Amino acid sequence: MLCDLRSHYSGRRWAELNVYITVSCFTNTTLDVWYSGCMKLKELLKLTWLPVVGASLCCLSPVIIVLFGLGTAAFASSLADTLYGDYKWIFRAAGLLLLMISVAWHYRKKGVCTLDQAKRHKNEILNTILITIFVGVVGYIFFLYVLVHYIGVWMGLWQPVVHEIQNYFGRAEIVVGGG
Repeated sequence: MLCDLRSHYSGRRWAELNVYITVSCFTNTTLDVWYSGCMKLKELLKLTWLPVVGASLCCLSPVIIVLFGLGTAAFASSLADTLYGDYKWIFRAAGLLLLMISVAWHYRKKGVCTLDQAKRHKNEILNTILITIFVGVVGYIFFLYVLVHYIGVWMGLWQPVVHEIQNYFGRAEIVVGGG
């Protein structure tokens, strides 16, 4: 795209992230946009990594127990069944609580400490909450159901999904032809 992106700082410091951006495209029309700082991927990962790991501890802790030699694979497998089967919603609620704490801490560090300041930044806070919830859910699904699952399968803590489906439905034999 043949756009010219020029930033005018107009006497403000870069650390404040208040940048006046002028975008000039091919039609020589100028679009003036007031940019007050968008959330970058690095910031999102800093906000969501701890809640994702905290919510995944139901299946991550047995893997850690076996990796550090603190227990056997049989013990870790039964612990994973108990924690994931009975307490997974507690771990998910703890992950959501950690996510809200990390967002609140993020805005405290940015200087949003009172309700009046939060009202002024209402749209930014709501957008940040929605984005971090989305990234947290996607990160949780990937981390727990892909990464931790395949590490557990590799370590022999639980069976692959194909074996679980076969055990649930039984082994059906298909007979071609009859007689």
